Amino acid sequence: MTSYDQVKPVATGFPVEAPMVPWSTGLCDCFDDCSNCCLTCWCPCITFGQTSEIVDRGLSSCGVNGALYALIGVFTGCSWIYSCTYRTKFRRTYNLEGSDCKDCLIHFWCESCALCQQYRELKNRGYDVSLGCTTCWCPCFTFGQTSEIVDRGTSSCGQNGALYVAVAVVFGCPCIYSCAYRTKLRQTYNIDGSPCCDFMTHWCCNGCALCQEYRELRNQGFNVDLGWHGNMERHNGVAATAPPTLHGGMNR
Repeated sequence: MTSYDQVKPVATGFPVEAPMVPWSTGLCDCFDDCSNCCLTCWCPCITFGQTSEIVDRGLSSCGVNGALYALIGVFTGCSWIYSCTYRTKFRRTYNLEGSDCKDCLIHFWCESCALCQQYRELKNRGYDVSLGCTTCWCPCFTFGQTSEIVDRGTSSCGQNGALYVAVAVVFGCPCIYSCAYRTKLRQTYNIDGSPCCDFMTHWCCNGCALCQEYRELRNQGFNVDLGWHGNMERHNGVAATAPPTLHGGMNR
């Protein structure tokens, strides 16, 4: 006699729904990331803006979503009504456990914990959640980090970031300066494009261009936050002599 464990399911022709997976961290594990916990406690609109931009796959921005969250909170005191819809969208994207009703209750009773959990979930899935928001509010910082590595340490993050701000203040068009580094980055790693395309990319969407260049350097093996000299110490100078990676376009 065949046991039930040995019986194979018969194909019915209907799609089989994938089982839901648990969250990588618990709702109350806020102190697993103390810095994000403190930020969310004092300014939840920033954490919400960061996570919602990724959930929307870049169709909305950190700044716009965060500002809308803050406005709803100021005028209605119920910003959780807005944020819980993103938790539902978040769950469905990654097939996480939960329900629409539970999403509302979690955000109603513990808004900060819910936002922190979503932030950690994206971080555990490999996203640099803070990048988009940092670049939105302070593009000179992201530009300074990437340009130092593109220059192989011959210039500093602070120096380039300050010059970026100066160009923005005097000319109102920092893309004039930043697009030159995109060209230099492409030539270093043999990436498709042209100087004209670099300028148009930075002119039309400077923030997106800076984020893409940051991710490209990270995908090339750099820890952008460490700067050029920090990466040299980390890899014993290997990155300085490594041949450029050949591929068609910038990753992501």
